[in-house]
Amino acid sequence: MVIGCKDTFSKVAGKGITMLRSAGIEVKVDVLKEESRELNRRFFVFHEQKRPYILLKWAQTRDGYMDIDRTVLEEARPTWITDDWARRMVHKWRSTEPSIMVGSITALKDNPSLTVRDWSGKNPLRIVLDRFGKLPHTLTLFNGKTPTLVFSEEGTNASENVETIFLPPQANPLTAVLDELYSRDIQSVMVEGGSILLKTFLEAGLWDEARVFTGEKWFVSGVEAPVIKQKPVSWEKFGNSRLFIYRNKSLS
Repeated sequence: MVIGCKDTFSKVAGKGITMLRSAGIEVKVDVLKEESRELNRRFFVFHEQKRPYILLKWAQTRDGYMDIDRTVLEEARPTWITDDWARRMVHKWRSTEPSIMVGSITALKDNPSLTVRDWSGKNPLRIVLDRFGKLPHTLTLFNGKTPTLVFSEEGTNASENVETIFLPPQANPLTAVLDELYSRDIQSVMVEGGSILLKTFLEAGLWDEARVFTGEKWFVSGVEAPVIKQKPVSWEKFGNSRLFIYRNKSLS
């Protein structure tokens, strides 16, 4: 019997290996250990760090902007940086992650669905951080078509398929979200939020992986994209953009 790596989940933690050896079966452990942990990285982060695996995703221009300056809400429409190929890939990613998160500014300006539309698969649990309960319930996130969690200090009333999680005023909102997801056995979260939310995760060191599309457009000014001060572990040409993959080296 060959085993890639030991299961560090406390309720298992090598018990199966002991049973096999007690039964007289020869067991070789840690064959391609790092590759095995990589394949199951969400599982290991969840059980070892007691939080979901955190995947950050955004698109930026060649000059480092995520968006133009949209200060008038009536004109608040998304400005596309990448093409349909990148959008399909993002929807494919959504179909493989159990949850997806945005902040209140993104929810208000973009009115996103956060669903799998250009791919087949299950919609992730939608999560929105609305600390002061200012988001109108006319937003698509509150349409009840997909399970949604709203984290708010105001404790707004929940509607069908939309659940409000109360945030104590002094609580760290990121910690509160991650603790709640952990308690619900949700092993990963894809953060598609705007610049503020993404930077908050990065500054707190609360991230495991980042996927960044860099398109060919130039905005000259606008909303600055987060900056990861390390080299990507890989990159590839993807439609009219490049996809850069980062891993949090401070956690390795």
